[in-house]
This record gives sequence, structure tokens and C-alpha cells, in this order.
Amino acid sequence: KEVGQLFANIAHDEEKAVVIVTHDDRLREFSDNVYKIVDGKLSNTDWLTHFLVAFGYTGIVKQN
Repeated sequence: KEVGQLFANIAHDEEKAVVIVTHDDRLREFSDNVYKIVDGKLSNTDWLTHFLVAFGYTGIVKQN
């Protein structure tokens, strides 16, 4: 728990992204975003879809 809080504080205080790759779901409570890799592919791509749509790339966005 202390490690998760430490990373969350660094991310927010320094306004930097912290990427943690883990199987430990306990770190979710400290995360702004959680992405999963399923069968070698990023499964939660909603953020990418929203980003692309915001910049007008609606024709190339393919949902799973």
C-alpha cells in the first residue's frame, strides 16, 4: 500500500505519468487509469478512441 501511495504522490506532485506493470490488483486504488493486456493486445482502448475522435479521426477507430 505504501508503494502504491508513493507512486501516486510522485505522479500527481510532479505532473508525470507513472506506468506500473503488475498482476497485483491492490494497486488499482491508486490508479487514475487501468489498462489490461489480453491475448497480447491492449484491451481497454477507450482513452485512445476518445483521443482520436477529439482530433477528428473517427473513420479509423475500430472497436473490438
